Amino acid sequence: MIFIGTFSAVATGVLLPSFSILIGDISDAFEPLNEPNLQRQLLKEISGKMALMAVATWIAGYIYYAFWQHIAENISYDLRMRYLQSLLSQDVEYLEHIKVQYLPSQIGEQFNLISESIGQKLSSLIFASINLLSAIAIAFIRGCDLAAIFFSVFPAMFIIMVLFGTFVKKASMKKIGALSKLTQKIDETLHGVKVVMSFAQEDKEISEFSQLAETTRDKSVKAEYWTAAFIGILKFVIFTFYGINLWIAALYIDEKRINPNTQKHYSVGEIFSIIFCILNCTSMTFQLIPNLQSILKAQLIGKQIFDVIDRKPFDNQKEEDKKMSCDKLLDFQEIIFDNVSFSYPSQQNNLLQNLNMKIQSNTSTVIVGPSGSGKSTLIQLLERFYSPNQGVILFDNVDLHKISLKVIRESIGYVQQEPILLQGTIRDNILLGNKDASDDEIKVAIQNANASFVFDLENGINTYVGTSSLLNLSGGQKQRIAIARALVKKPKILILDEATSALDPKCEQEVQQAIFNLQNNYQRAENQYLENQRITIIIIAHRKSTIETAEHLIYINKNMNSDSKIIQTQRGTKEYDEIMKKLNSNQSNKLDEKKVLTYEQTNDQQNFINFQPTGDHNQILQKNDIDLNSSQLSSNEYQNIIQLPSNQHNQEYYQNNKNLNNGKNFGSISNIKKLYGPNYLVVFSFITSFFSAFAYPLNGMIFAKILFILVTRDYIEDFYQQRNFWCSAYLALAFATGLTDFLNRGIHRQLSENLSCNIRVKLYKNIMKRNYSWFDNQERAPGILSSYLTEEVNNLNGLTSEAFTNILEAIFCLLIGVGIAFLYSWRLALISLAFSPLVIIGGVALQIAVWNKTQDSNKANIKDEKILDPYDQANSLISEILINYKTVISFGEKNIGFIINKYQDFLMQPKRSAIKISHYSGIMYGYSQSIRFLFIALMFAIAAEYIVHYYNTPEESFVAIYTMLMSALESGMLISQIPSLNKAKKAAEKIFQIILESNESQSQNQTIIEKTDQNQSGTIEFKNVHFKYPSRQEAIIKNLSFKIPAGLKVAIVGHSGSGKSTIANLMLKMYDTCEGSILIDGLDINKLNIQSLRRQIGYVMQEPMLFDTTIKENIRYGNSEATDQQVYIAAQLSNALQFIEDDTLLQDQEEDLENAEGKTNFDFENVAVYVDQYPQLIKELKKQISQDRKIDQQIRQNRQQCNIN
Repeated sequence: MIFIGTFSAVATGVLLPSFSILIGDISDAFEPLNEPNLQRQLLKEISGKMALMAVATWIAGYIYYAFWQHIAENISYDLRMRYLQSLLSQDVEYLEHIKVQYLPSQIGEQFNLISESIGQKLSSLIFASINLLSAIAIAFIRGCDLAAIFFSVFPAMFIIMVLFGTFVKKASMKKIGALSKLTQKIDETLHGVKVVMSFAQEDKEISEFSQLAETTRDKSVKAEYWTAAFIGILKFVIFTFYGINLWIAALYIDEKRINPNTQKHYSVGEIFSIIFCILNCTSMTFQLIPNLQSILKAQLIGKQIFDVIDRKPFDNQKEEDKKMSCDKLLDFQEIIFDNVSFSYPSQQNNLLQNLNMKIQSNTSTVIVGPSGSGKSTLIQLLERFYSPNQGVILFDNVDLHKISLKVIRESIGYVQQEPILLQGTIRDNILLGNKDASDDEIKVAIQNANASFVFDLENGINTYVGTSSLLNLSGGQKQRIAIARALVKKPKILILDEATSALDPKCEQEVQQAIFNLQNNYQRAENQYLENQRITIIIIAHRKSTIETAEHLIYINKNMNSDSKIIQTQRGTKEYDEIMKKLNSNQSNKLDEKKVLTYEQTNDQQNFINFQPTGDHNQILQKNDIDLNSSQLSSNEYQNIIQLPSNQHNQEYYQNNKNLNNGKNFGSISNIKKLYGPNYLVVFSFITSFFSAFAYPLNGMIFAKILFILVTRDYIEDFYQQRNFWCSAYLALAFATGLTDFLNRGIHRQLSENLSCNIRVKLYKNIMKRNYSWFDNQERAPGILSSYLTEEVNNLNGLTSEAFTNILEAIFCLLIGVGIAFLYSWRLALISLAFSPLVIIGGVALQIAVWNKTQDSNKANIKDEKILDPYDQANSLISEILINYKTVISFGEKNIGFIINKYQDFLMQPKRSAIKISHYSGIMYGYSQSIRFLFIALMFAIAAEYIVHYYNTPEESFVAIYTMLMSALESGMLISQIPSLNKAKKAAEKIFQIILESNESQSQNQTIIEKTDQNQSGTIEFKNVHFKYPSRQEAIIKNLSFKIPAGLKVAIVGHSGSGKSTIANLMLKMYDTCEGSILIDGLDINKLNIQSLRRQIGYVMQEPMLFDTTIKENIRYGNSEATDQQVYIAAQLSNALQFIEDDTLLQDQEEDLENAEGKTNFDFENVAVYVDQYPQLIKELKKQISQDRKIDQQIRQNRQQCNIN
């Protein structure tokens, strides 16, 4: 296919300049000495040859264009797969070095550029190069000396290109840099939108985004004006040299110069063949330069891609060790860490220093220690995410690095502290642990992970989930699915890194019992596939109840700049009891004088029971079925406990929300017009377009007039006057063309950038102002919204003045051409007008071939608008894969292949659609290249008859035909440059639906009360609250009522999925209740200003997120006005100051925060501390922090100011 496509590109490149010979023959046919009948005969013969060549050009053009597009789609598709596969096979240090988390926003654009560069640019480069060489060859064959003079224009043209190209490149690089920063901002805030909303920082983010958008706009406008100036000056130079060349041609005819090739006088036909070759060469140069630039740019991107594809991941395993590697991990007795030291690449000091410890096989071992001591780092070393700086990790006597990485990853089941579910169904996510698992194996894994709740969801295990929380699963539910994913892997080693931290005690106990059963080879009839399997379990935990389940205990205590101190012991020993006593000393056992707030289940409703003293909390707990073990209760120091019953058996209570915006036309021009401007530039753009419309009709007329001045040289008396007049007119036209092109292009680009900036700011603002419930939609995943703010915004130009002025300019151009043609031959003008739509359609065909192909090549033709586009799904999936790359690569090579196959399936339909479009585009492209010559052949065949029968003079016929041809060609070209109307309407629908649709959270706040800090107590009350998540059918909360007096420290407990986190979300007004009310200090929160409400609540999420900036700025995110002293105090309050100062991260310098294991939780508590007081929600955070007593002591000191839940 490459050979056929290339051969056809060469054939097309040879055919097009060959038409210049026939055009020269037409000029000679108009020789005044020729009789009319002879002229008719010559013109018909030439027209016939031209028609045959035009048909051949159509066929060759179709083959070369379609085949190369087809090839490009195959190559791009294959490269995507290889690139993703190679990325996921790389070592973690390399992925961190290239900042893989920022790649999702670039991958789509980069591969589109590669596909375009191969399919269009490379093939066009081959075509244009052959075309250029053929034109040069024909020109020198027709007259070498004159051709040499004419080609002297090119050095000057290249000098201008180089000089101006430097400025254009600099401006373009600044534009690209600004766009990159804008894209990073979009990705970061959309993925962290809950953090933004919980800290009421929407206005701050909008302000920062607006500044970035305006900076991007300013740099883009400058870059576009430089580009417009570059093109305008280039056109002026080229058309000026055309005028000079015509004057030189007249000089050659006047002086009867000898053609060295024929040793005869130059004929007008030979001269005009050379001139048309020059025209062809300049046209090809315009194609050649940008195509070459695009290919060079694609080459740089391709180099980056192939650097990844060709890179062999760093592996310490020697070749001889690889040959001895087994397909599975052999039995071992112990895992040994021998004198291991390690520091993350971004840190100077070792996190682990001379660490020595052993983990016994086929037993359970818990690793405990202060946060930041390196517990999770040990696991990452065991997973071979990193390599030790010093020391070795041994499986018995075998170095970990002598074991195949594939074997290691597929032998370890790893459940992280922050569970990650990728886009897809629950079944898909579990299969990521073992893609070959049967339905029975999946079922057993789900049961062992105590995740049977998935069978009660709307679509069971085929329910769609993802990292965007589309289903609103609780943290505990996500953890159980993640545990099931690890268990279905049937691992030799099971690692639980705080994997049950979000589970309620009952669920945790059931999961631990299931794991204990596996550990002890417990058998059940439905669990036969686990027979004879022994598992080594490694647990990282802070919970006393979790620690007590393990047989062995390893305590890590690391002091600054000292060795990592290890205490290893096992249950039943004196050392074990001492460590447990030490851990218990940090936790209070007292509940005697506390109060318990409970609920009883009556007729499927939750009834409030008032606070009351409890003499014996065990009896109360038993009475109210609060299934918490005593050790768990004693490990918490909360004054009050709210127990929420499980909602697993609740029936559907609410109907789906109706779409209030159905039937509205969001894609109207009026919506865009409001953000398009300024108006004076719009008016000016129409004026410049009107004057630009004169350029090509006048060009055709002047060119034809000069031709016949040369043809009739011996028969006109004022030859010199006419030559000078029309050549001067051509030079004046060149100046006017360059100037109007600069103004026209620059103004349209400025208006376009203004629109993009205004739309982006408006869209971003509306997204940020949405209630969090708005994001609970598969079509509003961060990757999709990001594409709206980047790609779709650029598609709106199809509904702007750029489109309409192009249309009007095309109409004016055609009308002006018709008017000039009528002055010379009204009959031929009418006939030309009748057939000119064929030429104009050629421009439209070029648009279909090039523009639509570029824009739609990766989009599948989805007729059902309710179905999410596979290409969007692919972008969303790869975004989740690369952002959570550590989780993904831990699945192992075999299961990574499962993810890649899923990504491949998403892209298959767009690929097939793109290949169909390629062949359709090929037909259109071939037509666009041949139609102008078919038009010339037809019109001169008709002109031959008119010269004989209607006595039209040859000059009148030629001027009328050539003027109409140039007018029709330019009209078609203008239409081909019109942005896709269909794409613009679809983009407008997507964007303005978000901008204009009603915002429920805003519409409900008709009466807004600005909450102040004066006389606030912080009493919270829920009254008969009903609630269900928008993406779920089942109600999560029904008729919930309770009251929390001010100044109390209250724990909300309950089974996973019972609605604990939902209460926090409702208090923050992330969602609106379906029924009932929530009161703070007696005021309905629906009547409170949302921003004011959230600013007075400090919220620490279970899965903390840090923005890509310094720790200091992350701490100040809760209060942008906080001083350095306040930031310092906040760090002290959260007990985070020690590790911050140790790593010297508090300074205003950016560091890699991702690797600061165990530290992100502290940082966001820092953030919460300085949100200006009022109820502070610490959501399931303390379970992850080992130094609870120190933090509680600081919190109690501020009890008078904060109400902590």
